[in-house]
Formats: sequence, C-alpha cells, structure tokens
Amino acid sequence: MTADERRAIAELWAQGLSVREIADHVGYAEQTVRIFAHRHRELCPYRRPPKRTDEGVARMWALRSKGMSWSAIARELGISPATVWLWRATSEDGEC
Repeated sequence: MTADERRAIAELWAQGLSVREIADHVGYAEQTVRIFAHRHRELCPYRRPPKRTDEGVARMWALRSKGMSWSAIARELGISPATVWLWRATSEDGEC
C-alpha cells in the first residue's frame, strides 16, 4: 500500500465512510481495509460506536427501575447481555 493510498484511506475514514465504501473507493477488499485500520490506529483511530437507539436505552432504564435484573432486561429487549452491559457503560441516564 502506497503512502498516497494510506492518506486516502485515512481521509475517507475521517469523513465517516464505512469499511465497504472505503474498500470500493480504493480498490481493495474489505478485509484488507479492516486489517489496515487495525494496524494503523494513528490513521484510523475511531471504531464506529455500536448501533443503539435512544428508545432502547430508555426502555432498558425503565425496566431497571422496575427492579428487573440485567439478564432479564436483555431477554425482554431481545438483545444480548453484552449489549446491555455496553449500553449501561455508555449511558448517562442511570447508574452503572
């Protein structure tokens, strides 16, 4: 990968393009771009945050206020317990 290609990937990454869009633009496979981004964190430092809806987080805290356990909340919302933990960690709406 040339210096110009590295610069182009870094610029596209900064614009918020997806890995697929960047791969299409520079003519590399998606996996190649993923590996590049992983190895060159100084150029591509930000991973996309997990998709989360504010409505889902609000429902999570509402269920928690009713005394439900975190695993019961995950089952109720149809998401994994790991997602509930992530939402808890990134949410400012309630206690951690």
